[in-house]
Amino acid sequence: MSTSTSTQSSLPQCTQVQPYSLALPSCIYVDDQAPIVESQAYTLQASESTSVTGTQQVKPSTAVSTVAIRIATYAFKQYMDSTHLPGISITGMSVSPISKTTLRLLIKHMKFTSAMYCDRVNMNGKWDCGALCQGETSQLQILSLIKSDNTITHGSSVGMVALQHRTRSIIVTFRGMIFPGDWDRNHRLVRIDLEKYRLKNRAVDIPKEAKIHEGFLKAYMKLRDQVNWSLQIALGLYPEYSIFFSGHSLGGVAATLAAIDSAVYFGNEITNRIHLFTFGSPRIGNKQWATWVTEIGLASVYRVAHISDPVPHMPSSIMGYQHISSGTIILSDKTNALCTTLGNPRDSAKCMQIALVNPDPKVHVSGYFWPSDCRAIK
Repeated sequence: MSTSTSTQSSLPQCTQVQPYSLALPSCIYVDDQAPIVESQAYTLQASESTSVTGTQQVKPSTAVSTVAIRIATYAFKQYMDSTHLPGISITGMSVSPISKTTLRLLIKHMKFTSAMYCDRVNMNGKWDCGALCQGETSQLQILSLIKSDNTITHGSSVGMVALQHRTRSIIVTFRGMIFPGDWDRNHRLVRIDLEKYRLKNRAVDIPKEAKIHEGFLKAYMKLRDQVNWSLQIALGLYPEYSIFFSGHSLGGVAATLAAIDSAVYFGNEITNRIHLFTFGSPRIGNKQWATWVTEIGLASVYRVAHISDPVPHMPSSIMGYQHISSGTIILSDKTNALCTTLGNPRDSAKCMQIALVNPDPKVHVSGYFWPSDCRAIK
């Protein structure tokens, strides 16, 4: 793919990240005035230098369903097939690639969430998760495993709280699809009960208008006591450690609620050491909720969304749902970009429209991390 000399000379050098070998081996730049992205067959294609062949702003579909991914995907494809767009315009991305430091953090926490998909992550025996437990994720001491009503009987876990002493970190991570029934049955916005977020060290005024997904709140409340108990122990032993929350899909919802809950419960001295990484997370609450969460002031928030994953668009914004403000990372098979909060400052709306181009439910499972490489050690 070629570009003109003037365009090419104006671009910063693309930083190659092939050695980290994930779904992030190259980078993409998009300028607000002149998007340098080419779309063919509704799939983003990119290389070190790309050009625009024909751009048109993608309009969001009004037929998005929050009941099932299949319905949403069908609606997206029907809409896009009827428009025959020759190209796309992305106006919400930054002109800089993801830094290597950020990339390493993303990969590290992708590995943690991947490891939680082991059938039996337990504390009663030794287990090995191959590449997922090597390098930046090695030397992990599991403090406790988070169980759900559905997993206690057969030994698997939905999350863990662990310590990594060499990085002075407390790791809290969740796998996805923890409570699929709660996703299907309950998608109405409900008022946050302040009593469930009783504060220990400070007073926080949760806006009366703040609401979140009923099923998501119920699902998290089933895990809340386990998470808080483990964090109290960890912080009691290592009060200077930072806390890193991460999760995939509905695990991203659990990670978000746990991070906010911890910030509220433990107070200001902990909030600026709380970091949040979500992968393919759906929306959780309304605008007032998203604004309140942003104003709490976590140390960092990264919401990773694959270019073809329909789940980050669910539940629909038409129903009043909105993502929290974050540094959003858009992934395709071989590209990545750090989104700004242009347009809708809480939803990175312009940046996220790209996922309407080629929605694929399979990407929600395969587009973020390695398959689990776990085995028991006898």
